[in-house]
Amino acid sequence: MATKEEQLAARKRRGYWVRRARERKGLTLKEVAAALGYSGNSLSTPSLWEAGKRQVPGDRMEPLARLLSLPADP
Repeated sequence: MATKEEQLAARKRRGYWVRRARERKGLTLKEVAAALGYSGNSLSTPSLWEAGKRQVPGDRMEPLARLLSLPADP
């Protein structure tokens, strides 16, 4: 089982690649939030994912991966 530090490091790595993929696709945080069913004003949710401060919910991982052309593996 991973330590809290290892889990945080993994979230930060994943967030880094999510941000890079979003930028590569030319999408804004607002567009990502809306595409995943969040309020258009809910910029903080994808921003927290990218910062590694919050885990992407399991039900949002596959749609996010599809949107950004990333593997859905956590």
